[in-house]
Amino acid sequence: MRSDCVVKDGRKPSECIRNHTDELPEECQLLRKATFDCKRGMVDMRLRFRGNPGFHYVPPSRPPPADEQ
Repeated sequence: MRSDCVVKDGRKPSECIRNHTDELPEECQLLRKATFDCKRGMVDMRLRFRGNPGFHYVPPSRPPPADEQ
């Protein structure tokens, strides 16, 4: 980790993630939230079959056939 909490203050990364989340850079906060959501999705049976929210497959649109133009 390259956050000031670890580098300058000399704390362990696990301590910074648990107790000093306000001091973490945005990249670390986003990774922390993504990890939490992933683990929660594995445990929550409702989300387990639906998948994590926000990741929906949208099929690509096709151009119309040539004889319809």
